Amino acid sequence: MVRGRILNELNLRGTYEWVSSELTRYAGNVLARTIEGLSGERFNVVVVYSPAWPLDSAVRHGVDVSPIKLELGNGLWCADLVHDALSVAIRNSPYHWIVGGDFNSSETFDYMWPGGPRGNREYLDRMAKLGLFDALRHCQGKLTPTFKNPKDGVVVHQIDHLFVSLELKSRLTSCDVGDENIVFGERMSDHLPIIAIFNS
Repeated sequence: MVRGRILNELNLRGTYEWVSSELTRYAGNVLARTIEGLSGERFNVVVVYSPAWPLDSAVRHGVDVSPIKLELGNGLWCADLVHDALSVAIRNSPYHWIVGGDFNSSETFDYMWPGGPRGNREYLDRMAKLGLFDALRHCQGKLTPTFKNPKDGVVVHQIDHLFVSLELKSRLTSCDVGDENIVFGERMSDHLPIIAIFNS
């Protein structure tokens, strides 16, 4: 939902044709639009759901994925495709960027799960190199959990992120998560929403 209007769909393309093909395959997981707010200011908005499993290796048979794969990562993930496409799109657009959603990536995974996923901190650093910053981390000054583990009910992982471009980062007045007593208590979701407020 947008207060304003949706102007057009953004066609995210990777630096490699196979990345673009995979993005088409995962079109329902990555939604990108240019929107115009009530003030007339324009933003590029990308909504991401990166599945909690790596991409099917059969699709990549014979393809060198090392240029976009995380150095510390075990496997190639939908989030890696998003990063690669953003590295192209950001250079070609004058508008601000907001990229948010369920990335299924938390830096806690790097040290809490022996033998588990790696490269989660590396992914955040890669996004920052694109000029995209985790608004929640920036405002809170620390990792803020957003996910309730269905097995034991523990809330320690921040697998949801809201990345914003540098100029929007400077306009952030607050960024926090929704009330877990309501969201988790009323069983609305096992994810807390991220709520950011910017100066106009």
